[in-house]
Amino acid sequence: VRVPPAFPLPRTMQPSTHLALALTLIIAVPTCEAAASSRVISVHRQATARAVGSAPRGASLVPACRRRSSAVAALSPQATRDSKSEEDALRRRRRYINLTGFPFPLGPLFERATIRTEVKRDRVWSFEQEQSLGFGDGATIAANARMTVVRLESGGLWVLNPVAPTRECLDLLEELGGPVEHVVLGTTQYEHKVFVPAFSRRFPRAQVWVAPDQWAFPLDLPLPLLGLAGAKVLDDRARAPSMPSWARELPFSILRPHRRLGLGYAAVEVAFGHLATRSLLVTDSLLFVPRDPPEVLSRDNLRGLGEPGNIVSKLAAATNWRGEGDLIRKADAADAERGTSDAVALRRGWQRNAVLSLFFGPAPDAIAEPTAAFNAISGRWLVGPVCSQLIYSSEPVRAQLRGWISDIAGGKLGRFDTIIPAHFAARRGTPTDVRRAFAPVIDVRAMSSVSPLAALEAALPVPGPRGVSSATALSREGYREGDVKLLADIGSALRVLRVI
Repeated sequence: VRVPPAFPLPRTMQPSTHLALALTLIIAVPTCEAAASSRVISVHRQATARAVGSAPRGASLVPACRRRSSAVAALSPQATRDSKSEEDALRRRRRYINLTGFPFPLGPLFERATIRTEVKRDRVWSFEQEQSLGFGDGATIAANARMTVVRLESGGLWVLNPVAPTRECLDLLEELGGPVEHVVLGTTQYEHKVFVPAFSRRFPRAQVWVAPDQWAFPLDLPLPLLGLAGAKVLDDRARAPSMPSWARELPFSILRPHRRLGLGYAAVEVAFGHLATRSLLVTDSLLFVPRDPPEVLSRDNLRGLGEPGNIVSKLAAATNWRGEGDLIRKADAADAERGTSDAVALRRGWQRNAVLSLFFGPAPDAIAEPTAAFNAISGRWLVGPVCSQLIYSSEPVRAQLRGWISDIAGGKLGRFDTIIPAHFAARRGTPTDVRRAFAPVIDVRAMSSVSPLAALEAALPVPGPRGVSSATALSREGYREGDVKLLADIGSALRVLRVI
């Protein structure tokens, strides 16, 4: 494989792994989540000394390359060159090439910043990178993806759902001290397993553990061809001698439907409880959308999404989304006439980004002005719309879901006061929050039977009026019905066709 010198292929990304991934279109089910909230739990942000510099524990640390931008005009020519050199060095430390993904490559394609946050003092850390789909600032929908690192009683490190092993990420991990002893994949979703092979090769002495039923489409490749040779499969029903040594500190429970869904899709997720810090670790099942955007997300992109005339509003208006193109155009024109400050653009851009990433095709008024839709999903623990409508609404999954939630909220994983998911915010959360979030999903009655043609017609995102009874009425899960309609219609079609 020949790569231009400006973008050297990381030695962790071997051609064999790329071949396996190139042969495999792995369907990702994206959800989103973000940085730990320092207003609720004690969070101490840390970063590499070279990138950020030292600061007292608890201080707000913004990456140096961002802080420098406001002062660069005052620098001398030599200082400007030095600053440029430092920024180039930081970009090299963040370089990582990823051109795989379905249906589009999972960005960023060439470099990824890493933000490390201490969630539980000297025991649990969050490493966040951006995941995105788009075409540049103002035209990209992004989410934070979290790798969680736990210090075991042995002093070694236990890593859940690795992110891209950039030089910056590895340096931040090395600063914690202690060897990486275990690398764990707690799901079957592409966006979380794509970096496991490259990451684990950086730590050849670490044991890799993966959730059962890892799958790929159209070729359901075995673990070695997915870059996971030597990995052991987690089994929460195994006898004590066969359980991982770390299970005494991190008991776990697996959501594993008795059969796979359509196209071989395996809806598997593992929940872990860290007994010493009373923390619950999950991947995609729960999320908490914070009022403010995660630090790792590009502010320029979010401001671009919040500006009048942004590409999302233009496309929705041009396609006359649900027959409300005029509504979107008028709202955009009114915003342009009033003018938009950077603060307002950032707030609206984050809200629009969150709503689009969770619902894919929200109600037209949510695209025009996302505040109401954002308020309906933010500030509380909930089950993400994609999981709720496309995974947990499946009968094979719901048959196992009640027992899994009972394990989590009933004490099998220990008591917890903090929930750390793979997206959005890691923050205070209790068994009551888990039960409340899942209650409408577990108790949902069987879906009414509809003809395959009617279900497919409802699911297709065809422009024009779609007969939404009330865009602002709330669904069982607390989403606005108009926002979740597209996912609900797709879910209905997939159930009728017995895909899920």
